[in-house]
Amino acid sequence: LNSLQVATLKKVKEFLRESNCEEYLNSYEMVVGIFDDKDIMGYADKKNECIVISDVAFEKGSNYLLETIIEEYIHLKYDAQDETRKFQNGMISEMVKIMKVKNAFAL
Repeated sequence: LNSLQVATLKKVKEFLRESNCEEYLNSYEMVVGIFDDKDIMGYADKKNECIVISDVAFEKGSNYLLETIIEEYIHLKYDAQDETRKFQNGMISEMVKIMKVKNAFAL
């Protein structure tokens, strides 16, 4: 990682710690990859249980980087492919979980 990438990831980590959502960083190893297809921002490597983040995702800033990490986390956690109902269910489940934890409200 170059110094800008390190600073960007540090900002994302700080935000997740303050939001009590560190599981997005601690559940799977994260590595940086360079993809031939520059439209790919991340990859959920199920075999190695890690998140591969594109160098381009870092260039788009901390908010985009966080979105990429969360997306790939959900792919791994729910074993869900892109553009599937299973992925949508995973996204919704994560959102509800965050709302419950943040508000200390059990459903």
